[in-house]
Amino acid sequence: MLGIIQAGALILIGAIIGEIAVWSYHKGRVWWVAALSAVIAYTTVLSGFFFKDEKIWLYKVALLLWNTFLAQPVTASITFGILCMVAVGGAIWLYKTWPKSKNRLLVQVYEGSPVPGNYKIGAEVDIHALITGLKDKGLVGDDGVAVFELKHMGPIALTVTLARHGKLQTGGIPGVNVESLPRLVPIDILDIPGNGWLDAEAAPVLSVGSSVRQALPAAAATEVGKDRFKADNAPYGIPAAEIIINRPGYILGYDPNFRIPRWVAYRLSGKGRKSARRPDGFLLDPDIDVAAQASRDDYRASGYDYGHLVSLRDVRFRGQAVMNQASYMSTIAPQTPACNRYTWLKVEEYCRSITKTCNEIFVLAGTVFLSRGTGRAEHFLIGPNKVAVPTHFFRIITRKKNNGTLETLAFLVPNTMTKEDDISLFLTSVGQIEKVTGLTFLCNVDTKYKKQIAKQKADSLW
Repeated sequence: MLGIIQAGALILIGAIIGEIAVWSYHKGRVWWVAALSAVIAYTTVLSGFFFKDEKIWLYKVALLLWNTFLAQPVTASITFGILCMVAVGGAIWLYKTWPKSKNRLLVQVYEGSPVPGNYKIGAEVDIHALITGLKDKGLVGDDGVAVFELKHMGPIALTVTLARHGKLQTGGIPGVNVESLPRLVPIDILDIPGNGWLDAEAAPVLSVGSSVRQALPAAAATEVGKDRFKADNAPYGIPAAEIIINRPGYILGYDPNFRIPRWVAYRLSGKGRKSARRPDGFLLDPDIDVAAQASRDDYRASGYDYGHLVSLRDVRFRGQAVMNQASYMSTIAPQTPACNRYTWLKVEEYCRSITKTCNEIFVLAGTVFLSRGTGRAEHFLIGPNKVAVPTHFFRIITRKKNNGTLETLAFLVPNTMTKEDDISLFLTSVGQIEKVTGLTFLCNVDTKYKKQIAKQKADSLW
């Protein structure tokens, strides 16, 4: 037993000296101090196992200490206990005083691939934290990285300013959701479209908004267009909105304050006439005041895509006029490239695939601003018109089964930079979307039956 205590005591001494080496390195002392401490610690640990070997150079010094503190059972036990407390105390002290690098956000800027020759050294990176309002600037160093210290996680707006084509220009990157720290955010400037840059002296393209988005009673809406279009595009009812526009190809509920649609509703069928041509660009909606609409300048250099809520592929068989109207700015909301070109696209493709086995389905899609427990929905704003960037998008599809009953699928998709293949992860219930939007769906369905439908959450895709 005594031998075990003696060996353990020497190992603890080695551990304590090792802690001193770590502390020395952490404090940035002369490098050889840490190295020498580590060597002594290593030798001392070995001496705990090979103490009787007189060839070890530490033998004579250790023998004196041995006879004083470890030769007798009582003194050895006391020494072992003291060494245990010192070692544990040192470990706790090191842990508490170690630099807290967990709050670092590293933004790497490069062109093409992250290798030294492609780093955009000297580029300025601006960040704007959504929740805390923190604004900070950093320069890209030799390693291609700009370093920021964050105290809280959440969405971060980014812009990069660098020399392009002989000019100092600014490009926007969609809000990055920082879910854990430390984190490295890679930015390939080739991913920013060529028209997604502004001269550096232009106003910031990304800012922060905070609001409570309330649903309006149907009577408060300004309604445009023929009411009969509702029967074709939304036979089960539509929610409320500030402005409601009835068109042959879709029904639009528009939010002039946020300059984006609250929702759109339309019929999706796999059958139709010859496919219409996709319009060139995006047009202002002639039925909405220009001052209440977004413009193409709002999207430039924001990093966000034009997110169609009325999918052009969904209405391509309904004629050129419908296709043109589906490209109005009033039907578009800012989507991250990952959402627009990948996750949301997969949801749209899945909905179209359903029409291969049934005649038609009815689509209700819209924008969501989720609060993070504050009661207010924090979100990004883009462009001079401060167009609101939704935190999520919803899509509800309804079909009539052979027995005449209704069946729904509801998706709630985050507007983030994360691509997701499995869209079943975003399945939810109609009732949950009503809860987060404040809207009421399926208004034309019997109340009791509608409540049953709203509570149902599909376990899988159809």
